[in-house]
Amino acid sequence: MPSREYKKKVYKDDWYLSETFDAAIGQGFDLVTPLQAATIMGAIAANGDRYQPHLVQKIVSPEGKTIETIKPKRIGVLDVRPEVISLVQQGLRDVTKYGTAAAAFGAKYPIDIAGKTGTAENSQGRDHGWFVAYGIFQQPDDRRRCHRGARRLRLAVRRADRQEDPRRGVQPRYARSQSRSSRGGGATEILI
Repeated sequence: MPSREYKKKVYKDDWYLSETFDAAIGQGFDLVTPLQAATIMGAIAANGDRYQPHLVQKIVSPEGKTIETIKPKRIGVLDVRPEVISLVQQGLRDVTKYGTAAAAFGAKYPIDIAGKTGTAENSQGRDHGWFVAYGIFQQPDDRRRCHRGARRLRLAVRRADRQEDPRRGVQPRYARSQSRSSRGGGATEILI
């Protein structure tokens, strides 16, 4: 986390009040990888429970037999009061209903999701926009519906990526963090 001490040590310069405001909204000296964004989103979706990220759900033999199923591994809990996590969850949902992601995931979108948009500044050219989300926001009636919702969300993000830059022929890549939650669905995904 950026601080007076960090700036003095790394840049040998004073900290300005405006940098405090930048830090509060994730700008300035903040650096976040796509995996870190997916991991924190997974913890928020899971009401503060932190799970080790993994990209493999199961290992299958050439004959189609499951050799190993990789189960989510709980590695900790966020040191945040439940009512604060609930407020963050509601704010993330509002991003997709009324905020910066409402145009893509607003009122007519078939799945209730929560998400965060962001911009990675690029000193070498165009900035990079990103989006991390989890869904279904409300507790699904059953596990099957939750998996269908996660699948639809993956497809929607892929479609949104292709619509954003139709000249790009490369398939988007995803980082995934498994989570279970009373509000969230079965997976958190981020376009990278």
